[in-house]
Amino acid sequence: MNPCIDCKIYMFKHAKELMAETGASFLVTGEVLGERPMSQRMDALNLIEKRAGVKGLLLRPLTAKNLEPTKPELEGIVDRKKLLDIRGRSRKPQMALAKEFGITEYPSPAGGCLLTDPGFAKRVKDAIKHGEFNAENLALLSVGRHFRISEGARLVVGRDEGENSVLESLIKPGDIIFELTDHEGPSSILRGGASENFIRIAAGIAAYHTKFRLDESLRVDYWKSGEQRTTIAVKPAEQFSVEEARI
Repeated sequence: MNPCIDCKIYMFKHAKELMAETGASFLVTGEVLGERPMSQRMDALNLIEKRAGVKGLLLRPLTAKNLEPTKPELEGIVDRKKLLDIRGRSRKPQMALAKEFGITEYPSPAGGCLLTDPGFAKRVKDAIKHGEFNAENLALLSVGRHFRISEGARLVVGRDEGENSVLESLIKPGDIIFELTDHEGPSSILRGGASENFIRIAAGIAAYHTKFRLDESLRVDYWKSGEQRTTIAVKPAEQFSVEEARI
C-alpha cells in the first residue's frame, strides 16, 4: 500500500492551482533522482509531471543537472549552472550541503508515511474492503490494536495511556466504549456493530489485553457516549481467537 506516485500527482495538481492563485511561475521540490525506489525513478518523475500537468514547471534543484532543463532555467529565471546533480539513495550529499549552510536540525531521512507501514497499510486495505475508508475512520486507523468483529464491526483497543486518551477523543455517536470495571486497563471502541454477541466478543478481546488475561472472569463496563454504563462479566478471549480477529 505505497501510493507515492498518486500522492505526488495530487500534490502537484493542487500546487498548480495555487500557482494560479498566487501568481507563481514555477514549482520547486527537494526530490532527488533515484532516492526513492517507487516515486523518484526517471520514468516516475516524468509520469508525475505529465499526469499533474506541470511538465516543465517543476524544478528539482538538488538533481536538476540529471534532468532536462525546466522552463525557469530555459527562460533564465534560474541559473542552471548553480543547480546540483545529486542522485541515488545516499543522503550524504544532502547532509554535507546542510552542514555547509549551517543547518543542523532536520528530519530523519527515513520514510515517514504511514502507508508504507505494513500494519497501517493492512488496516487501510481492510477498511476499503469493508466500505469503512472515510474521514471519520481515517484517524482511528493509526491508533491502537484493531480487530474485525464482523463484516460491519471493528474493535480498537488502546495500547497505553496515551492511546487511551486519543481513542477517547475519536469517539463518535453510536460507538460503544469498553473499560475494565475493577482494574486499570485499555480503553476500547467498538464501531459499527452493537448486537449482544458482538459486545461480548469485543469485551473478551479487551479483557485479554490486560495483565489479568488468565483470570477466569473479568467485569467489563460498556456504554454508548452519553448513556449509562452496563457491566458484564466475561472470560478473557483465548489467544488464538484474538489473533484470528486481528487486522
